[in-house]
Amino acid sequence: MAIGVPDYLSEARTRYGAGTFATGGTVVVANDTTLLASVTGKGIIYGGFIGLEYTGTQRDSQPTLCLQPAVCASLPFSMLATYNMASPVGVPFVITKFDDVTFKYCVLIAPGLTFEEGCALSYIEAHGETPRVLYFLLYALI
Repeated sequence: MAIGVPDYLSEARTRYGAGTFATGGTVVVANDTTLLASVTGKGIIYGGFIGLEYTGTQRDSQPTLCLQPAVCASLPFSMLATYNMASPVGVPFVITKFDDVTFKYCVLIAPGLTFEEGCALSYIEAHGETPRVLYFLLYALI
């Protein structure tokens, strides 16, 4: 079995080049939107994730991805889990962990999303808490 870039990204990789990443962890603001990462320029997303472990629920908080100039996706963890959005076909986020007992939540960012002016990864906290959110965004610019 071959390893490396999947076929659906091979053409994009030659056009966009090697991946660059934004990664980190931050304590988010309660009942507000916290910017996790921002990229300026024209490019493509190769993948990434937003995840957290906490002592209280974050089920209705929302990972958010904006692809400038106009596309913005923001869905609560609970909706992603309820509708079993577990395949990166046609959705920006893929739920990989939703646990209301241990309060662990994680979404993957679907590969192949392009942007013309930039992209921004944010977290909308909806429970009046200040959890620590981890994130990783793999992208390339032209």
